Amino acid sequence: MAEAKIYLRPLQEEDSKVSFRWRNNPEVWKNTGSAPNCFITEEMELAWIKKVLSDSSTKRYAICLEANDQYIGNAYLSNIANGRAEEQIFIGEPALWNQGIGTQARALLYKIAADELQLSIVVSNIRTRNIASLKSVLKLGFHEVARDSEWITLEKNLVSIEPCGGGVILHCWNDFLAILFSYSFPNTTRQVSCFDGCFCVG
Repeated sequence: MAEAKIYLRPLQEEDSKVSFRWRNNPEVWKNTGSAPNCFITEEMELAWIKKVLSDSSTKRYAICLEANDQYIGNAYLSNIANGRAEEQIFIGEPALWNQGIGTQARALLYKIAADELQLSIVVSNIRTRNIASLKSVLKLGFHEVARDSEWITLEKNLVSIEPCGGGVILHCWNDFLAILFSYSFPNTTRQVSCFDGCFCVG
């Protein structure tokens, strides 16, 4: 089966007409940090969406299929501060689980985090039993920073520095100039070229 292609768009109030159903499916929430403790109506979901959309410390996105614009899940960046944010992803439609959509959504979310929000670090908190999500974030370059019996905390640096001949490669997920002028180069010649989303400085 071909992998379904997706895109992200800002979450909208009218999304409550779909997402309230997901709130009432315990299978969607079994691997998350919180789950509804009562039946969620469409009106309750709309009130929640209005509340989170007014919160300047979060960015909320809808995950949609390219083929038909179907809204199938959510992607969040929350607790945005000091160049960092926490990510949350869920696919609300069980028929679309285990198809690589979560990994696609994460990659798109990190591009937004770096290019639009100028963030440097994304943090992911994942239940130890959620093997699919763990594989997804590890595939995308996260590394583990803490764990207990129930949760694993991982981080992804949106800017990395690697050797490049006589200089370094700066992967420009974030503001290249901020990194350029904070890095002490070992030689006096600073030649910059850009290729494949990276800067090579030597």
